[in-house]
Amino acid sequence: MAPAKLGGRAWRDIILYGLARLILFIVLTVIIQFIAVALGMGKSFPLAISALLALIIAFPLSMFVFKGLRGRVNEEIAVWDAGRQRHKEQMRRQLEDRLD
Repeated sequence: MAPAKLGGRAWRDIILYGLARLILFIVLTVIIQFIAVALGMGKSFPLAISALLALIIAFPLSMFVFKGLRGRVNEEIAVWDAGRQRHKEQMRRQLEDRLD
């Protein structure tokens, strides 16, 4: 029996979660840079600093904002990993039987 494969829905959710986090990062970067420019600090506040701040904010924020999607991705990967572990154990037993 082959290990369980990630289905189309699982891949879709994984890609959606990655894209959602990327979009959140980009939106936060734009907002932070806009605030810096609006406060007159545009030249002394480089885009790299805005991106770094957005990255720091986006990590924990995405855990709360995309909680449902993250939970689905975790469940789907857990199912896939359980199937992979069963297959690995089955292959190990078959190898032991052949070596005995």
